[in-house]
Amino acid sequence: GVLREKDRSVLIPWHGYLRLFDTALKKLPSLQINLWRGINCDVSQNYKENDELTWWCFSSCSSSIKVVKQFLGSISTLFMIEVKNGKAISVYSNFSEENEVIIPLGTRLRVVSDALDHASLNVIHLRELVDENDQELTSSFANMGATTSIKHQMGE
Repeated sequence: GVLREKDRSVLIPWHGYLRLFDTALKKLPSLQINLWRGINCDVSQNYKENDELTWWCFSSCSSSIKVVKQFLGSISTLFMIEVKNGKAISVYSNFSEENEVIIPLGTRLRVVSDALDHASLNVIHLRELVDENDQELTSSFANMGATTSIKHQMGE
C-alpha cells in the first residue's frame, strides 16, 4: 500500500482523507487489549527481538483468534499484539461478530521475542510503545514527512 511507500510525497493526495480518518479514530475510546492479526505470507525475518518499529498503516485486527484463522494460509504469519490505544469498530461494521479493532496509523511497536516458527505458521509477539507524555497521533502524522503545502507540491 501507499502508506508503506518510502517516498512519503506519494501521500500528499491522501493527506486530507488520512487526517479525517485519524481524527475520527481519536474520538473513539482507546482499548488496552491483546489483538490478533494474520497475514498469508512469512514475514518473520523482518521482526527480531527488541526491534522497534512504526506501522505506517491502519491495521485491522481482532480480539478473537477464531476470526483471524480464516486469514491464514499454507504459509502464514500470526501477530499477537498488546495494544494500549486500540480502537474498537465492531459497532460500526457490517461484520460485528469479527470483534474488529483498528491499530492507528503511526503506532510504535517493539518485538517482544523472535518469531515462533511452527511448521508453516510463524507467530510474532509485539507490544505497543507509548511515550511518557502520551503524545497524540498528530505528532506521528508530522513524522510521516507528508505535507500539503502549495510550495512543497511545486517543488519550492
